[in-house]
Amino acid sequence: VEEGQLFDPIYPGLAALIVFILGAMLSYFRSDVERRAIRSAFGHYLAPAMVEQLAADPSRLRLGGEMRPVTILFCDIRDFTSLAERTTPEDLTQILNRFLTPMTDAVLSHGGTIDKYIGDSIMAFWNAPETDPQHVANACRAALQAAAAGHALSDKWRQRGRPGFRTRFGLHTGPAVVGNVGARERINYTLVGQ
Repeated sequence: VEEGQLFDPIYPGLAALIVFILGAMLSYFRSDVERRAIRSAFGHYLAPAMVEQLAADPSRLRLGGEMRPVTILFCDIRDFTSLAERTTPEDLTQILNRFLTPMTDAVLSHGGTIDKYIGDSIMAFWNAPETDPQHVANACRAALQAAAAGHALSDKWRQRGRPGFRTRFGLHTGPAVVGNVGARERINYTLVGQ
């Protein structure tokens, strides 16, 4: 030790350890916030297992979109306009909620993604964001489950003196661009295809 100075190596090592711990904590909290954002954005549209897979690996989501084959399902109530005209808004809302719940359950239970609800209709698709080699079969299974649920619900309403209904389905398989579409202020995970 020259000139009477003593150097204690503990303090720089302790400072480096503190900086490392703070950096690790900050990185953990950032990734936790990112996982929560993904769960929030997709939690209402995807099956819970798919949401957890995306939260575990957010790099699977890309801004913009990617071209891939998809199967799309459309489902609605036949002659819904005439049903709506003879039903109060409160009853109509109750009818829609009771109808859309089993339709949504059928889609999610077979790995589909809910795109949107439009009045009495639901639009869903398969093979995005997660790859599903069985997307055609899974969409068909969802349609069959939804049709059975719709028929049972209509029978129950008839037994209670309410008007029954018929559920319609459309399925299409083909290429589409799937991803985040919209404006800076609001984006939607959807698809655009032929």
